[in-house]
Amino acid sequence: MIAHAFHKRFANAFDTGMRTFDQPYLLYASEGAFHLETQARTWLLLPHRAALIQQACPIRIWTTGPATSSSV
Repeated sequence: MIAHAFHKRFANAFDTGMRTFDQPYLLYASEGAFHLETQARTWLLLPHRAALIQQACPIRIWTTGPATSSSV
């Protein structure tokens, strides 16, 4: 498995809609908060916290304002 690291600054609120990842996905909230929603629950990923998203798990990720993420 090849892992890729990403760092992205979102200047405006965004919404991914429901999506899946081909492999496990680690999302770190560097700045701002991220809302995460699966079919079973919704939670808030606060700054300086991370979430491990299962492979092929349908998930929606959104923000209500600017945010920065790092992911692998």
